[in-house]
Amino acid sequence: MMNNKLRKDIVIRDELLKGGAEPPQKLTDRIEVRQEALDELVATVDTHQTLFCTYDIAKTVIAELRQYNPKKANELENSLALKVKQTVSQMIKKKRL
Repeated sequence: MMNNKLRKDIVIRDELLKGGAEPPQKLTDRIEVRQEALDELVATVDTHQTLFCTYDIAKTVIAELRQYNPKKANELENSLALKVKQTVSQMIKKKRL
């Protein structure tokens, strides 16, 4: 929804510029705010995807390690679970701010 609004504002700005008129400061500010919000959202999504990909790789490695050293695998699995829980808590705190 925000992306569509941003596109509409950019089209309006471009039409004003083509017509030789200066776009209003309010429109320019709105475009900047929406662009920053979308950039922040993309960065958050990229971070989450990276974390989940890393988590999947770690789980696979722990499963392999379990064949050779089950005790160490359990330690790593517990450590990983705590780290994921901590990361999720930090994400929730950032959303509240």
